[in-house]
Amino acid sequence: MQFLPKLKIVLHSNIFLLSLIIISILYILFFIFIIPHQSLYSQNTNVFEGKIINKKIINNKVTLTIKGKEKIIASTYYNSENELSNYQKLKLGMTIKIWGKLEKPNANSIPNTFNYQKYLKYQQIYYLMDIQNFKITNNSINLFYQLKNKLIAYLDTKDYKEYYFAFILGDKSFIDKDIYTSFQNNGITHLFALSGMHIALFIFLLTKLFKILSVNIIFTNIFIFTFLIFYLVLTNFSASILRALGFYFFLKINKALKLNLSSIKVLIYTLIFLLLINPFLIFNLGFLYSALATLGLILTSSYLKSKNYFQKIFMTSLMANLFTLPITLLNFYEINLLSLFLNIIFVPFVSFIIYPLILITLFLPFNFLITLFLKLMEILSTYLSLIKLNIIIPKINFIFIFIYYFLLYLILIKHHFRLISLLLILFISQKLTSYFDNSDYFYFLDVNQGDSILIKTKYHEVILVDTGGIVSYGEFKSNYHLSDTTITFLKSLGITKIDYLILTHGDYDHMGEGINLINKFKVKKVIFNWGKFNELEQDLIKELDNKKIPYYHYIKQLNLKNNKLYFLNNKIYNNENDNSNIIYTKFNYYKFLLMGDASIEVEEDLLEKYNLKNIYVLKVGHHGSNTSSSQKFINKIKPQYAIISVGENNRYGHPNQEVLENLKKSKIYRTDQKGTIMFKIKENKLQIENYSK
Repeated sequence: MQFLPKLKIVLHSNIFLLSLIIISILYILFFIFIIPHQSLYSQNTNVFEGKIINKKIINNKVTLTIKGKEKIIASTYYNSENELSNYQKLKLGMTIKIWGKLEKPNANSIPNTFNYQKYLKYQQIYYLMDIQNFKITNNSINLFYQLKNKLIAYLDTKDYKEYYFAFILGDKSFIDKDIYTSFQNNGITHLFALSGMHIALFIFLLTKLFKILSVNIIFTNIFIFTFLIFYLVLTNFSASILRALGFYFFLKINKALKLNLSSIKVLIYTLIFLLLINPFLIFNLGFLYSALATLGLILTSSYLKSKNYFQKIFMTSLMANLFTLPITLLNFYEINLLSLFLNIIFVPFVSFIIYPLILITLFLPFNFLITLFLKLMEILSTYLSLIKLNIIIPKINFIFIFIYYFLLYLILIKHHFRLISLLLILFISQKLTSYFDNSDYFYFLDVNQGDSILIKTKYHEVILVDTGGIVSYGEFKSNYHLSDTTITFLKSLGITKIDYLILTHGDYDHMGEGINLINKFKVKKVIFNWGKFNELEQDLIKELDNKKIPYYHYIKQLNLKNNKLYFLNNKIYNNENDNSNIIYTKFNYYKFLLMGDASIEVEEDLLEKYNLKNIYVLKVGHHGSNTSSSQKFINKIKPQYAIISVGENNRYGHPNQEVLENLKKSKIYRTDQKGTIMFKIKENKLQIENYSK
């Protein structure tokens, strides 16, 4: 043990620690950005064999994570009880052969939103597969997977099983979407993620048990560490559990070898060790939240010594939130000021009632108690989420992050409390960044087989033309509310309200997200098209009346601060598509024409009534269907750019080849190929960007 004194000197050296941090950063950057990360499979592969390491069956969808040469995610939808039964027979640890088609996951095609492709890449998953057929090639299952299968089967029998899966296995996917959204709005989702709290509780309970049984401390530590390793594997190497376990291990090493390292240095060495093993952890939200929250709590431990329990919870929540705030802003663009106070309610409720009852009812029949408290928690969260005190902050950059943490260090660690005013100025300046942008924007959003166009003027007016609809993004993507993505995008731009929601017509792919949108975002006025209200429009109107949002019908123009939107279609036809609002506007020298789903008949009427020519940007009618965009119409208006909002591999065959031929003199942008398309107009100059999948 003669090396220990030298090891202590090295580990205590700040120069060594700083050098190690710099070397680690360089290694992580090299690993992530220089070393190529490619799949071991060819996209032409249609037969795949591997071991099932994860399985989910939710809403008629079966999703399997399979490990062969590498991991892939395979999924399909079942249409009968017989099909469901076949998939239920599949168990973790079985080896199966799958026939299907490999597809690359899509990136985010709306800027500043969740990037599924990168999310999977950081887990070394490069392909998704649509299951066409499968065969079990080896049904022998090792002891670990046998235990996990039994645990899953047991948890599946529980009332409110979604919380057992969340608290025991770290799987929150079974929690009802609306309930989980209320947790997000209240800023308490961290309570339902496996974290250091769970590790600490396990260690505390096991240590107390072995102490009562007079078990040797060495055996106790070996057993606890072995159990935690098993639990880590059981949770599919949850990043936050990995951080907590690593920290616990290095703390024990520090104590056993009497290295006398401070907790902050132990944490830093832990994080360096984990990131050197897997640099992609730097992109894992669970890891970042866990690491930064722990770092903050260690650095500010002097603020957490209050004897008042609720004051201590408040300060703990405050410090954890302050140190993780940039991660929240980078991903959600919003601060919930009430979350600090709501944590005073929910932290003890979950920590001392819900979580212990979950553990107790694993073994004892007190289901009525856990059912009562879980129902109470859901009701409480749902009602409290209606009370909103949120601040939207436009997308931050790394300069903001650096300044924020520098000021936070000076304020909390060096006690320069006068600098709080600078911190407030930093947030106010970031909040106001969008107000200093004197550009006009047109975003043609990729909402799959639907339409949604955002117009943001230099006078800070926001107009949303159509909302898209609730649709499936195919077998390889999850079903989700498209307006959630749109709302996230709006927040990233610093938008807090929509001045005008214009609905071109009452089809689902154009206004299906209307109700969802007004329930989650502030909309000042809504404009419908000409003609009778259909059932979908009537449903939206009921919600508008409830919220006292004014709506308008039969209008011919909309006056903006320094511009106008002209509604060209004021004739009533015998179908919803032809009654589409057709919008013409001119920003500087650039003319825009948005055609909704209007047909050739409407185009003929427009040509007779208006002198439309030299259109700069045409939003092509009806997703490029052959019912629209006649050669005569295109030749007359001569669009320089043609935008086709269309879903990838859609069942309608849009866009039609004849329409593409008619538009051959225009530069065509398709959302299924180019993703969201942005036109930015500043001082008579036009900039075009797209966000490919």
